[in-house]
Amino acid sequence: FPQRKTLLGLGFLLAFFLNPDVHTVTLFEFRRIVFGMPWLALAMFGLATGRRWLMLLGLLVALTAKESIGLYIVTIGLFLLVFERDWKWGLFLMALGAALTLLISVWVIPSFQTGQTSDGNYSQLYYYAYLGDSYGEIARNLLTRPFEIIGQMLQPAQLTAIARVLLPLGFALPFLGRGWRYVLIVVPYLGLMFLSNDVDMRQLDKWYMATVLPVLFTAVAVGWQQIPEKWHGRVMLYWLSLTLLAFFLFSPAPGGREFEAHLYEIDDRDRLGEQFIQQIPPSARVASQLKYVVHLTDHADLYHYPWIDIGEENIDYFVLDRHSDPYPFDGPGINEKITNIVSDPRYIIEAEADGLYLIRQAGEQLPAYEVNLTAEDSIHLGRVEVARAPPPDPYFPPPTTPTLPAHPRATLP
Repeated sequence: FPQRKTLLGLGFLLAFFLNPDVHTVTLFEFRRIVFGMPWLALAMFGLATGRRWLMLLGLLVALTAKESIGLYIVTIGLFLLVFERDWKWGLFLMALGAALTLLISVWVIPSFQTGQTSDGNYSQLYYYAYLGDSYGEIARNLLTRPFEIIGQMLQPAQLTAIARVLLPLGFALPFLGRGWRYVLIVVPYLGLMFLSNDVDMRQLDKWYMATVLPVLFTAVAVGWQQIPEKWHGRVMLYWLSLTLLAFFLFSPAPGGREFEAHLYEIDDRDRLGEQFIQQIPPSARVASQLKYVVHLTDHADLYHYPWIDIGEENIDYFVLDRHSDPYPFDGPGINEKITNIVSDPRYIIEAEADGLYLIRQAGEQLPAYEVNLTAEDSIHLGRVEVARAPPPDPYFPPPTTPTLPAHPRATLP
C-alpha cells in the first residue's frame, strides 16, 4: 500500500496474523515448509511487481524447504506465458520447475531412502496408494477413471476446507480484479491435496496451507487495486470482521475455539518424560512417538515411531507413551504395539510410569526359565525372567534372613 495508506497496510498485516490457517501451520508442529513461506511470498511479490530475478531467487530458496515448490515454479511459468505473454521467462520456469520436480522426487529423495522399508520410489506416493504404487500406474488410473477422480476431489471434506480457507479472506477478495489469475497458481497444488487419501491433506489441515497462503494474500493485494478508494475502509472492516469470525471458529491460538491450553503447560507427566529422555546416551539410536521427537533432536539417529528405515532391531532406545498423540496409529493401535514390545523378551524396560515407557534393546540378559505352558487354552506363559530392582528404591524390602546360594534347577532344603 502507498505510504499514505498506513492504516490499510496495518489492517492487511492484522488480517494475516489473525488468519487461523497461519496459526495452524505454525503451531501444529515444526515443519521445514514453514521456512519456505517468506521466500515464496518474496517470489510472489517479484511476480506481481515485474521483478523477475527477485521472483526466481524466492522460488529457488523456497524449493530448498519443500520439493512441492517445483510445482509452483511450473504454474508461475504458465501464468507468465498465458497472462503476461512473457515467453522467455514462462517457458524457462516451466522447464526448470518440471526438471527440478522430477529430479528431486525421482532421484534425489529416493537416493536417501536406503533403509529396509524403502522400495526405491518417492516416499510421498503412499498418499495416493489407492491410485497405484508407481508413477505409471497412478497416471494410467488418472486417465482411465476421470469421474471417480473428480468425485474424490469434490467430496464434502474438500468443499468444506475451501469454505474454511476463504472465510478469513473475505470469500471474494482474492478474486477481485486480476487477483483471480493469481488464485489459479494454487489450483494444481490444491488438486494434489484433494486427490490424496490422507484426511489432513484433503482438509488442508496442519501444515498443508503453508504454500497456499502467500499466493492467496498476493491475490488479495493485487485485486485490492480494483476497489474504489472511497470503499477501502469499509472493505477492510468487512475483511477483518470475517477474519475475526474465522479466528474464533478455527484458530488453535489463545482466544480461538480450537485452543488447547494444556498443550502449552508443563505438567508432572512432561517432567517425567524429560527424566526418561535424560537417561538415553547421546550416541544412541532412538525411536519415539511424535510428542517426544522434538526433545530428542540432539540425537543423530532419530526416528518417528513406527517409521524406522533401519528396522526396529537396530534401534537402541524406544520412548513410547500410551496416552500421548498416537499418530499414525489410533489409541488401540498404539496400545497394541506397546504391549507387544513390552512383552517381547528382546527388550528391556529401563523405566515405566503411568503408561510411559523407556525401552532398551539388547540389554543385559538376566536369568530366564522356559515354561511354555498354556492355562485353559487362553493364556500362554513362555518364560519367566528375573528382574533386578535398582537401588535405592527396590521393588521389595531387603531380606533380613541369611541368603542361600542357588543355581538353575537347584533344589533348596
